[in-house]
Amino acid sequence: MIARYGGEEFALAFPAWSPEAAIRVIEPLRNADAAQGQTCSAGLVQWDGHESAESLVGRADAALYAAKGAGRDRTVSK
Repeated sequence: MIARYGGEEFALAFPAWSPEAAIRVIEPLRNADAAQGQTCSAGLVQWDGHESAESLVGRADAALYAAKGAGRDRTVSK
């Protein structure tokens, strides 16, 4: 599932996927516009099955901002 989450942000949900499997999908998406000089940062988190949606989204947002803070154009997993 993919959903727009803010102006230039999108959220993707990969139910029951490992972080490694999610990376195999995220990286080609993230690199799709590289030829046009576009960059894309991604924050990747795995739900523990118990935390609230707000907490999960907060961790994903923190991972995204860590990716941006580390120079952009990368994926950070937390």
